[in-house]
Amino acid sequence: MEDYDLTEDELFDCRETFEFLDRNNNNKIELSELCSGLGFLGLHLTNKEIQTILENFAKESKESLNFEEYKMFYKQCIVAHDMTRDEAERFFRDSDLTKDGYLDVSELRCMLIDKGEILDDGEISSLLRDYDTNRDSRLSLEEFLDSVYS
Repeated sequence: MEDYDLTEDELFDCRETFEFLDRNNNNKIELSELCSGLGFLGLHLTNKEIQTILENFAKESKESLNFEEYKMFYKQCIVAHDMTRDEAERFFRDSDLTKDGYLDVSELRCMLIDKGEILDDGEISSLLRDYDTNRDSRLSLEEFLDSVYS
């Protein structure tokens, strides 16, 4: 059984969140369980976003995640948020498609899609407004790092 490069602590947390989300204890997390459970954990996603997660990670059934599938989701979408500063800087530079030292709305959208985040234009604009501290309608490396580590 593959652990998807999870540390022992991450695997423990993964198992605990899986069990928390699996409300009916059938060893699968259905769409409704995933939507309400992730919301309770502070990740507020739409049914469409949850459906996209299932389409991307559910191999056995497109209606639920078993534990192995959930580990892939957990690694990519939850643990991936814990980047080192060097990894975050590299990720910013890779996402800066114009190589001008900033992320604009379209680059931010591409970066979020690459990370598995499905947001509409309003949500992306709101995110940019929240972290664009100098209000120039783009994120500098420092603003990006502040958003990652705040």
